[in-house]
Amino acid sequence: MKTVSVAFLVLLASAVETMFAFPEPLPTDPILLSTAQNALTYNYFTAEYFSTVPPPLGPLQTVAYPAGSYGTQNLRSLVAGMLSERFDVEVNPERLYGTAGVTAALDSLMFILQNRNGVNNGVLTPTPFWPGFKWTAEQLKNNGILIPFEVSNQETMQLTVEDVKNAIEANPNARFLIICNPSNPLGVIYDKEELENIYSYVLDTYPEMHIISDEMYAHSMSPEYYDDFVSALALPSYTNGTREQRQRVHVVWGFAKDFGLNGFKVGFIHSENPEVFGAFRPRDTVYYPTNQSLSFVMTPISSLTTYYLEGLLSATANNDGEKVWKRGMQRYAEELEISYFAVKERLDEAGISYFEYNHGASKINMALLPRIITNSQLTWSFPFIFFFKKVVNSSGSISLVHQRQ
Repeated sequence: MKTVSVAFLVLLASAVETMFAFPEPLPTDPILLSTAQNALTYNYFTAEYFSTVPPPLGPLQTVAYPAGSYGTQNLRSLVAGMLSERFDVEVNPERLYGTAGVTAALDSLMFILQNRNGVNNGVLTPTPFWPGFKWTAEQLKNNGILIPFEVSNQETMQLTVEDVKNAIEANPNARFLIICNPSNPLGVIYDKEELENIYSYVLDTYPEMHIISDEMYAHSMSPEYYDDFVSALALPSYTNGTREQRQRVHVVWGFAKDFGLNGFKVGFIHSENPEVFGAFRPRDTVYYPTNQSLSFVMTPISSLTTYYLEGLLSATANNDGEKVWKRGMQRYAEELEISYFAVKERLDEAGISYFEYNHGASKINMALLPRIITNSQLTWSFPFIFFFKKVVNSSGSISLVHQRQ
């Protein structure tokens, strides 16, 4: 067995210490940039709702099982109304299924829809991507694997139908295509016409492939680009598609990013697929071989969370009756734009280049919260140094590394 000398360990420790050395004195309030949380909605929602909402009336609203582990009828109807306004298309609450966060929504979809014969469970997604796609793909027992592919336009990072064609032809074992729109981490809003081309091509050509549209950041863009976003549910290839084609398009959204309610852990699936329906609502069908909802067993929404979310989506502002959530999303978009340009200005001053085609919807911009620009200079805390070590590429531009492992 080989041994490691003390001298080598001392040298290694010295090198590590030098690599992660901090300027003195250390900041007293370091800024964590390794976790994406939206703090721009906190003050408004606290003032307009959470500070005024009455406590639950009794144990049935706090400790008892909720009336529907995948979301009560009231909660699903309220979420459907909110999404209908944002997506500019009617969202059917009977095809909404609540889960304990969007990660759980992705897990559930892939678990339900995977090929049980152990083949063709590849998950395609363009790079760069949220690393959670890798976790959810590889939790599949039957040869689940994430298959990242690059987009051809590395300047704008816009996804094209040719990119998707090439990826599928190179990976015939693909079962799923995940499209995150706006993209995470770059915040690109994909072109409507190109999205339609992609969906039409996949739905017409590959009858065994499912498309999952992650629309987690549907409200997270500056007002200038708000109308550039289109949901998969509003694309003609979906609205005018056959029943079988619509059953292969699934949308996920949650309260964590747009609303800043990460700790609530509530996400939703919209799907017309009978297998998804049967898994979440087995008592309404004989399609799925169990009497218990998948959400009850794996990803239930808590009663207390349901109480507060139903209240938030129902609340109106005192002066004009406008929905609190709607005004909150309008204010959020405005503040996100202000934060974007503030951070952009400081990065320009520091001579740091960055990705500029993100429509004010970037996860990076949401991580660099306004607190970072209130100091007289950028605070180089450890997470900040680590963050830029991870994202600065060979040309010096900021972009998350491809998550290939």
